Amino acid sequence: EGLLWFHSQGPGVLPFLGYYIREEGAHNSAFYLISPCQESGTLIEYLKGRHKGNARRILTLDVVEGLVSLHKKGIIHGDIRGCNIFINDAGHALIGEFGCARLSSDGPIFVSRHNGPLGDPVGAIAYQPREHLHALRNDGPIVPSASADIYSFACLIYEVYTGLPPFYDISPHHQSWVRDCHIIEEVASDLSRLPLKPRGAGLALAGCPKGFTSEVWGLMEECWDRNIHNRPSASAIVGRPLFADVSD
Repeated sequence: EGLLWFHSQGPGVLPFLGYYIREEGAHNSAFYLISPCQESGTLIEYLKGRHKGNARRILTLDVVEGLVSLHKKGIIHGDIRGCNIFINDAGHALIGEFGCARLSSDGPIFVSRHNGPLGDPVGAIAYQPREHLHALRNDGPIVPSASADIYSFACLIYEVYTGLPPFYDISPHHQSWVRDCHIIEEVASDLSRLPLKPRGAGLALAGCPKGFTSEVWGLMEECWDRNIHNRPSASAIVGRPLFADVSD
C-alpha cells in the first residue's frame, strides 16, 4: 500500500510523508503510513456541513482529476468512495487509502486464492462494477482496470449528491455482510441492477441538492455501462461541458 501510494503522488492525491514503525511488545511491531492531517475530514464528513454553490461539482472534479493522474501512471485505486476521499484546507478533494490499489499490469486476481502481501483484493462491494461482482459470485478472476475506477467514481457522485451510498435500498436493515451478498446477486445478475435513481423530472432531480441534473445522471449512467469499453476515461470526463464552468 505504501509503495503504491508513494508512486501515486500528484494532483488530487493525498500526500504521502513516510512511514513509522512502533514496537508494541516483544514480538509485535505496528506499521503506520503518514500523511498530513486533513482537519476537514473525509468527503462525507465535509458534506454534512452547509456548502453552497459549486462545492459538489468542485469535489467530483477534484476526484476525477486525481484519477487522471493515477491512471496515467498505470495505477488503479480499486476503492473509490466517500470515506476514502479527504478534504484539504482549501476545500479540495484528495484521493487516499490505497489498500486496494493495484498496477494495471498486475493481471487478474482470484479472491478465493488471494494470500499475497498486497492489500484487500476488492474494495467496498456497493461501489464495485458488475464485472468484479460477477467474478466474486462465480470465483472468477478480477482484473484491475481504469474502467472499474470509473464505475466507482459514478457511485461516488451518487453519494455526493444524494448523501446515500449506492444500493442503500437493498436489505437496509440487515448486517453488512448480508447486504453485500444481496448487492452482489442483484448487480451481477443478467438484469445488472443500477443504483436507484432519485425521483424527479426535468433538470433538477427532486430531493437532491441544486446541481444534480439530468446531465449529471447521464454521465453516471455512462460510467455504469455494462460494457467496460463504453465507459468514458477519466480524462474524457474532465473535458465534459459539465465541468467547464467549475470554479472555487
